Amino acid sequence: MDEKNRTMKFGILQRKENVMNFKMIISIVAVAVMLVGTGVNADEKIFQDGLDSYAGTEDNYLSKEAVANQDYNNGGKDYVKVVQSSSGPANIIMRFDVSSLAGKTITGAKLELYAYNSNSVDQNVSVYEILSANKDWVEGTITGNSSQNGSSCWNYEQYTGSAWDGGQNGCGVSGTDRAATAMDTVLLDSDTTGTWFDWTLTNSVVQGWADGDNAGVVFIADSTAYSRYYLASSEYSTATLRPKLTITYTPEPATMLLLGIGGLGVLIRRRRRG
Repeated sequence: MDEKNRTMKFGILQRKENVMNFKMIISIVAVAVMLVGTGVNADEKIFQDGLDSYAGTEDNYLSKEAVANQDYNNGGKDYVKVVQSSSGPANIIMRFDVSSLAGKTITGAKLELYAYNSNSVDQNVSVYEILSANKDWVEGTITGNSSQNGSSCWNYEQYTGSAWDGGQNGCGVSGTDRAATAMDTVLLDSDTTGTWFDWTLTNSVVQGWADGDNAGVVFIADSTAYSRYYLASSEYSTATLRPKLTITYTPEPATMLLLGIGGLGVLIRRRRRG
C-alpha cells in the first residue's frame, strides 16, 4: 500500500473514532441531565442535634399566656409547646442549619417533632415559613421564667431591641412575620402522645435555606379551642427524640456533568489502549 492510500485509510479511521467519541459525549451528557432532572439516585441527609456531631438546631416557644410571659425567653428548655388558651397562644419557632447542602438540588423535606405530653383536645397545627425580615431571631438559653436581652420572646425578635416585623405578636402576623400560606397542616391527636408527628416542607423554601436565606419556621395552632402540646426540643435529654429534619437532594448539575466527563475520559483511554 502506497503512502497516499495509507494516509487516506488513517484519516477514515480517525474520523470514525472521532464520531464514536462524539456519540459517547452526547450519551454521557444526556444521562447526566436525565439524572439531574429526575432525581435518580437522590441522597438523603438527616439533621438532628446529637446525630453525627450535628448541633445546628435552634428552637424556642413564644408565649402570650400571661402578661409577664410575653417577654420571657424559653430557648434553653428541653421542650417547646404550641398552645391555644383563653389567656393567649404560644407559637414555636425553629431553624436548622442546612448550609452543608449549598449547591445541591432539594427534592424533598420532612420535619418531625416528638410529642411527649398533652392536656388538650385534638388540634390542627400548621407550619409556616418565617419571612426574611425576621431572620435575626435568637434562640436564647433561658431554662426558667425570665427575659434575656437579645433573645426572642413573644413581644420581641430580640428582647428590648427589635420587635417582630408585624409587631408584638409572636412572629404570627400573616404576610408580614410569616408566609400567608402554610406549608403543611397536621392534626395533633391528644390520644397519641408519646409519638412522632411530621410536616412536609416546601422544596423551594428549604432550597433557600441551603442557599443561605434561612429564617426558619413557625408552628401555629389553627383553632382557638383550648389546646396544649409539649414537644421535645433540641435540648431534650434523649437525643433521638429531638426535632428531626430529613432532606433528600441531588448533586448540583455541574457535579453530574463532571462525573460524566470523567467517565468519558476513562472510556476514551480504554479504547486507545485497545
